[in-house]
Amino acid sequence: MDFKIYTSDIISIFALIISMTGGLFAFVQWKSNNRLKRAEFIRELTERLRTDEEIREVMHIIDYKSKQWYNYDFHNSEFEYKMDKTLAFFSYVCYLFEFKIISEKELLPLHYAINRTLKDNQVQEYLCFLNNYSNKNNTNMAFIYLFNYGIKRKIIKKDSNKT
Repeated sequence: MDFKIYTSDIISIFALIISMTGGLFAFVQWKSNNRLKRAEFIRELTERLRTDEEIREVMHIIDYKSKQWYNYDFHNSEFEYKMDKTLAFFSYVCYLFEFKIISEKELLPLHYAINRTLKDNQVQEYLCFLNNYSNKNNTNMAFIYLFNYGIKRKIIKKDSNKT
């Protein structure tokens, strides 16, 4: 058997090696840029907790139990809007987590704030009220991803959402 190596074969092999090296380099660069973009996205989410005045106010009330807010006057109040905005923000984060858009590690900077919010008895009472109201009206609850996160993590008891 006669085996000859032609110059064109050597050039083709060399071109393939260069192209594979370039592809590998591009992939590593893309992965690095993607990591940086994800880190920036998590930083923006975390920063919103510190910079949004309405969310900060709600978190302060939850943290320090400074007032009984879930009462008859709550519905249609300015504070209901602030609470809903805060819960919507956390529900969005839980949505990202549930659909694996962010990982468990990426959730960590927000994990504490989400958990302490869900552990608040008044928040649980409000979420359960909304869930029951939505169920009775055959519609989805606005903060369903946050509510489900609380149930899955056993922060909200499954039977507490029954009427």
